[in-house]
Amino acid sequence: MENVEDYEPGGFMPVTQWQGIGPNNRFKIIRKLGFGTYSTVWMCKDEAKQDDTYYALKILKAAYFAKASALREIRILNHIRTKDSSHIGQNRFVSYYGYFTKRSINGKHHCLLNEIMGKSLFDLIGDDQALDPEGVKLIVKQILEGLNFLHTKCNIIHADLKLENILVCAEEPYFHSMASYVRQFNELGVAMPRSYLTSIEWEEYNDTHNEKNISMKQSNCSLQDASFYKPPNHIEDSLMFVNPNMQIKISDLGCGIYEVKHYLEI
Repeated sequence: MENVEDYEPGGFMPVTQWQGIGPNNRFKIIRKLGFGTYSTVWMCKDEAKQDDTYYALKILKAAYFAKASALREIRILNHIRTKDSSHIGQNRFVSYYGYFTKRSINGKHHCLLNEIMGKSLFDLIGDDQALDPEGVKLIVKQILEGLNFLHTKCNIIHADLKLENILVCAEEPYFHSMASYVRQFNELGVAMPRSYLTSIEWEEYNDTHNEKNISMKQSNCSLQDASFYKPPNHIEDSLMFVNPNMQIKISDLGCGIYEVKHYLEI
């Protein structure tokens, strides 16, 4: 959980569960997905749409250095999404839908709306889930397609290629289950997992729920608590406009494959 001290002028935006945010407060906050040095990331629902469409909303700190980071990230993401859409590699990146700004008591924050994803590959194998060799080949193939698109179409190098930054796609029912799981805490009067809230909201929430503590298994809930989205702390250091040295990235990819091979099914 992020430090309470980060919720100060220039720091994180204080976000509360079920809060509306964005133009006309159209995006309703469901739960926290993760946090980094510069941002927190939230699962949200677009209330302006009739269907249950969920997104990952990345909210950056209000400090000047965070604003500079956000603007550079936005420039790179816009550059990627405007390139050749017929290249299969473009589909290997999390979709970026735009951004807006929001003021809080801590300042002005840039908020980036992205496609919501499942677990990172690091989290997946960390759950002791074995990967079969064919599955690993498919993962490597898709990563190479993405890197080829970055290098040949965007003139961008990914400088932070690691298991934590490789996210697994999930179907809509998976996110519907996530949202339903969160709502059941309120319906059943069960204490919310601390990872779902900001550190400051958790302190207030815990004071009123410390007497309520039952297992979610007793409530017939099957979705397990997990951190589903972990963005790199410094995206400006992970995606760069350069004349790329391809050997560096192939080396990083090789290290990643070597790391994954220990989790192959025997």
